[in-house]
Amino acid sequence: TVEDVTFQLDLNRASGGAFFGVLGASWLHFWWGVLEQFACRYVPAERSKVANTLFKVAIDQILAAPLYSYSYFFITRICLKNKSNQKVISKRSEKNSNENGNEDIIPDLLHAIQSKVNDAHIHASSLVWPTMMKHYKIWPAFHCMNMYHTPLQHRVLVHNVCLVGWSGYLSYLSHGGAAEETSTNVKNISSVTLKTYPTIRLGS
Repeated sequence: TVEDVTFQLDLNRASGGAFFGVLGASWLHFWWGVLEQFACRYVPAERSKVANTLFKVAIDQILAAPLYSYSYFFITRICLKNKSNQKVISKRSEKNSNENGNEDIIPDLLHAIQSKVNDAHIHASSLVWPTMMKHYKIWPAFHCMNMYHTPLQHRVLVHNVCLVGWSGYLSYLSHGGAAEETSTNVKNISSVTLKTYPTIRLGS
């Protein structure tokens, strides 16, 4: 029998992705504008449009792409609410406020912020490079086409339209999908049977 699948919207997860989307689009408008000026200065499009495009894509993919992916995982992780940490902090704050007034609430908040930042950094660092290995299979070719054919003022729009599916994949990885993919790969490897050959014994 097929079980009924119910859809449940995770507002916390969706709001984190939307918040990064605004930041990411704003950053791309600024970065690609600077990149365009820099590329036109050293590799003018009038001289060679192909060389100008490849120059921009190389710089963008080497410098900006890893930062973009890291920022996505970091910011969306920061935006997630950790209910267990909130309960611990509220209990500590309530205990300290009862014993010492409100003097110890600030250290608890600072500790909570530091823990959340460290957790987000570890989370982003563990995902960024495996993600980039998949990123480089798709996006350099797309950016070559986009930067060659699309005017500067429309490039972010074209990019964002094509980014919808990739953003969903990043969200999947950020919320446990990477662990599932690793587990699946391990199972696939372990299920492969090695071919054995008969042992040849030499007589004395």
